[in-house]
Amino acid sequence: NCFFCFITVMLKIHLNLLVLLSFYCIYGLSRARKQGGMMRLVTIAATLLMICGVFQAYASDIAPLTPINTRGTYQVYFGGIPMAKLWMAFDQDDKTYHYTCGIKSKGIARMFKKVRALTTSNGVKTDHGWQTLLLNIHSDGDKNTKLVYDADGELQERTLSDDDDPNYRPRIDKALLRAVPTYGNAFHVLRDSIYKSVSAGEKSFKTDVYDAKRLMRVNAVIEGEQDYQVKGKYIPVYRVRFSRELIAGFTEKEKKRYADGEPPLMLYVAKKDLLPIALEIQFTFGAIKAYWEEDKAETKN
Repeated sequence: NCFFCFITVMLKIHLNLLVLLSFYCIYGLSRARKQGGMMRLVTIAATLLMICGVFQAYASDIAPLTPINTRGTYQVYFGGIPMAKLWMAFDQDDKTYHYTCGIKSKGIARMFKKVRALTTSNGVKTDHGWQTLLLNIHSDGDKNTKLVYDADGELQERTLSDDDDPNYRPRIDKALLRAVPTYGNAFHVLRDSIYKSVSAGEKSFKTDVYDAKRLMRVNAVIEGEQDYQVKGKYIPVYRVRFSRELIAGFTEKEKKRYADGEPPLMLYVAKKDLLPIALEIQFTFGAIKAYWEEDKAETKN
């Protein structure tokens, strides 16, 4: 639920993707088939879609970054077949944010496994950027995850109802987690990072992400800008490619899966407000795609 596991992780721990996403959707149809399970939804964020284009300096035409307040749904498909949906609500001002994400499997995927999860998070803007204060994830089977931070980014509480044995999953040094983005604030960190990179004419950025079990580094490359078609409308976007590195908290099995190779995640981010409107993970046997549908009736101006 991370593109790699972003996809594996997202669904497995019932987070979103982000995020990353913010961002992140479904991981490894091939692995899911071997395991006899459904495709996994990834996270992250932001995860967190592709066509073509050439990179150029964007500093002259990027719009000012303003707080975002919107509601909508990412509809997730595999080969055009509906697999899941992620309903999201973003409430942000200059100093605080509140984020809600509901994830639900649908269509054929729901025949194999019914997945429902709710993620809520709130945080504040600090000198080091957007900081999660509280992250809660509730999913089917009474599985719960809770992270509590102070404004300095120090982890104060970590509660997981399905925590792994330390002999199976190595514990992470708490010092490595200070002020590291979570799936709760990854969306806002993503927008800020893209804005700063584009404004400076830079092509890449990276950020660490903590999912309550694993610490990873997300590497992003801004490949270019283009007009992306969604439901017959062309929207000017930045095309951003994501991959990851493993840092800490991964099991030997996860490390081996990562070493086998993971496809990159492509994110298409609207130029007008830096909202990800589409996502794509390309496999040899097909593609996982997700499209944003804004709920205009509930979106705040």
